[in-house]
Amino acid sequence: MKKFTNGVLGTTRVADGVFGPSAPGLVVFSDGKVQLVARSSGNKLYTQKEGASGFPAPGVNGWTDISGGLTFSGAPSALLNAYGIVEVAVRDGDGSVRRSGQTAPAATTWRTWHDYHQVSAIDPAFASASGSEQRIFALDEYGEFYLWQTTAYASDSATARRAAAPAEVLITGKAPTEG
Repeated sequence: MKKFTNGVLGTTRVADGVFGPSAPGLVVFSDGKVQLVARSSGNKLYTQKEGASGFPAPGVNGWTDISGGLTFSGAPSALLNAYGIVEVAVRDGDGSVRRSGQTAPAATTWRTWHDYHQVSAIDPAFASASGSEQRIFALDEYGEFYLWQTTAYASDSATARRAAAPAEVLITGKAPTEG
C-alpha cells in the first residue's frame, strides 16, 4: 500500500507474511499509521499494526493471531471505534456473523468472539455512527437483511474478555428487489 499525502504518493509499505484469499480490513490512525486485519489461507485472522519505522522487514513475522481458536470465511471488516479500539466484524467458518475487538487501545489481546447466531450470505459491513454507536449489516441467503446497532467496546477491564457484546438492537427486513 502507499500513503497519499498532499498530492504525493509515498513509498510502498508492505506487511509481509500472511497470504489470504480475501482483502484485509484496515483502520488508519490519526498519525497515518495503518493496522491490518487479514484472513490467512488457513482461515485464521491475524492483525498487524504499522510501527514508527513501518511494518516489520520481509521475513520477520509481526502478525498476531486473533482467531481465538475459530476459523473464518470472507473478508473482515474493521473499524477504529470512538475509544481508539480496533474492532472487527467477520463471518466464521459456518458463515455466522462474529465480532471482536482489542481489550484496550493498542492492546495485543483481543476479546472473546461474540456470535450473533445469524448466517450471512455476504461479508458483513461494519461502520461507526455518532458517538459510540456502530452498525453491523448482513444479508442471509433468502434476502433478509440484519442490521445490528451496537455500542463500541470500551477499555473496561472487568468486561473486556467476556463473550457478551455491549447493548444492541436488531433490525430486520426484506432487502429491496428490482421490479
